Amino acid sequence: MLDLQKASTELYEVKWLDGSILKLQKPTRAMELSFFDMQNKEMDEKTAQTLLYNLLFRIFNRREPVTIEKKGFFHKLTKKKELLEITESEIEKIPYDILFEVLKEYFDYYYKNLKMGE
Repeated sequence: MLDLQKASTELYEVKWLDGSILKLQKPTRAMELSFFDMQNKEMDEKTAQTLLYNLLFRIFNRREPVTIEKKGFFHKLTKKKELLEITESEIEKIPYDILFEVLKEYFDYYYKNLKMGE
């Protein structure tokens, strides 16, 4: 039996650079279209790179809120927390092969039976 409640609540999980677990939500239709464009359109390297970083920035920011300890000695003493913010510059520091792997696994997770690009 197909359990729609379970299907709508399962989230793809990724461990971020600081060790935090990100629970990524299902992609929007615009994100799907960007992914298809990357696969099917001819584009120069700079355009593809910009599209990749932008798409992954949107993916990593479609997540449940994650709190982390604030940086600094005083904040560690008081155990202050803040929301994790992910920037495009952080994403740009991740090697391409890992970014492509995350992108592939993310869409595979949400579209297990969908054949991309066919």
